[in-house]
Amino acid sequence: ETWRQPLYRDVILPRLARRYATDATRENQEALLKLLNAAPDDAGRKVLLSGVKEALAGGPVKELLPPLREALSRGADSELALRLGDQGVLEAALKLVADDSQAAKAQRLRTIELLGQVARPEAVAALLDAAESSRWHSVRKAALAALSRLDDASLGERVVRMYPSLPKDQDVRPAAVTMLASRPAWGAALLRAVGDGRIPKGDVPTAQVDRLRESQDKAVAALAEKLFGKAARATSAELASEMGR
Repeated sequence: ETWRQPLYRDVILPRLARRYATDATRENQEALLKLLNAAPDDAGRKVLLSGVKEALAGGPVKELLPPLREALSRGADSELALRLGDQGVLEAALKLVADDSQAAKAQRLRTIELLGQVARPEAVAALLDAAESSRWHSVRKAALAALSRLDDASLGERVVRMYPSLPKDQDVRPAAVTMLASRPAWGAALLRAVGDGRIPKGDVPTAQVDRLRESQDKAVAALAEKLFGKAARATSAELASEMGR
């Protein structure tokens, strides 16, 4: 009877599910499992899963108790299933990323974002292909942003190789530079490409140059200073102007 009360069903239950999934201690996972098992119907499960999805937005699902993972998988939509590591859903997502049609564009962009969040290494090839060959600039930029979340040292050189073929408009090349500057190994690849002329020095904005100069990797920081010089020190007048804002 409690499940039929709108306040409990539409407000309290999703919040409880979100709280348990956000702080996934063993105790909270067991509490979430009890909630899911107590749901009287699919509509009740859907309410709980909406809270779980909010909690898990931004990353893959890790270290779940097997009974909870199984319970979440039953009736999960494709987004939650992808976060849970469903292989069939992953394969479908990769096929969608390869679909360059206009009809698939919106769903494709969301799928690319999700693949970046779950950081599955199986997505590398599809994301690289989308970044390099899609006719949609928004798809290229989304793919580059997704790649930036994948821990693959080889991505730096692979993105550098495609750089000359990237469009010069709609901020596609800046997206590639931002991606390359985000990790030391990739930053080293970017700087080598600037040094030998494969990437124009002017394509690296000041913000990314500063990021490379401040890298925790001493070799990257040294190469950035060699190519771009040391960061200019602000004058007393500039500091006073900044403080007076």
